[in-house]
Amino acid sequence: MQCLNLLEQWGLSKFAQNFIDEGITDDSFSLLDDKTIQELFDKAGPRLIFKQKYNGYLSSEGHHGTTEGTGQSHDQQSIYIPGPSGCSTPVDTSSASDFYVFEPDKELLKILDETDNPPVKKIRRSSVFSTDGLEELLTKSTDGRVILMNRHKLNNDMRQKLSKLIINDLFSREECTEIKRDTFMKAADEIINLFPGEQRETSYIPYCSAKTGLRMPARGKLWSKYVNIKAALRIANQSLLSREIIMTRRTVQ
Repeated sequence: MQCLNLLEQWGLSKFAQNFIDEGITDDSFSLLDDKTIQELFDKAGPRLIFKQKYNGYLSSEGHHGTTEGTGQSHDQQSIYIPGPSGCSTPVDTSSASDFYVFEPDKELLKILDETDNPPVKKIRRSSVFSTDGLEELLTKSTDGRVILMNRHKLNNDMRQKLSKLIINDLFSREECTEIKRDTFMKAADEIINLFPGEQRETSYIPYCSAKTGLRMPARGKLWSKYVNIKAALRIANQSLLSREIIMTRRTVQ
């Protein structure tokens, strides 16, 4: 058989018996695949020599050789080009005589990836306080953290401390010592949102005039604390002004 003659020419005649035992003939010789070749040659060295000679023989005879482990013919191999998102696109090179693989710059790939997956921006929630909300404001002080730990049931002492923290923060945001009605309303809304057991009327009730002609003054924990702190600031300012006047008189004398 011609296949046995080829083995002898390639210096692999000692493996001829394996071909005979497996029933390999001239007709089936050109159909050998990787699995069959591995069974015919138990050692890697002779197997590699055979595959090199075998592929050359197939090419000269007009057959398509196979690539180990892929099952693809030599003239139908594919080259994979990396895409912007890390995907690879196979390209058939059977009809290309000269083929160049373009690999995009890493910086370009990073820009493309950021364009496809833009970072999520944190939306700042509108609040009347100097922080993102009442809860964040309370976490900045010991009294505030204690209040948060008892958010489901506040006692009168905690309500007083809560009102003080809120009014002090509102004063720090206002350019003057006056806090507007809308600011009180928004602060009261944040209180009832954070503390489910609280009532709006406990925190703030705005001034209103009844149809009967009776006027209802503003009231509530926030309003009371606001009035007290405002009075304390007025006294402090008067004391400071008096001290400045005394110092000025002494300087003149």
